Amino acid sequence: MALHGAPSLLTLGDVCSALAVSRSTARRMVKRGDLQPIHIGGLTRFRPADLEALIERYSPSNVERPAGELASDTATLEDGERRSTA
Repeated sequence: MALHGAPSLLTLGDVCSALAVSRSTARRMVKRGDLQPIHIGGLTRFRPADLEALIERYSPSNVERPAGELASDTATLEDGERRSTA
């Protein structure tokens, strides 16, 4: 039964589905402090607003690139190394 006006909380599985990450990745995000859990008895839940804030914080428009680096200035090589094309 949901309380009238009370926000619903998300499970770890909900967070994993929303972010398309594994449970271990989501747990690392909690350990790093990227996502704040709520502990209720033996349960762990997450606020939807915290998940939305995390997504906003890491959205491409909010992630800063190193000075002088533009998307077209680098190339990713087969071995995963990035090298400047400028």
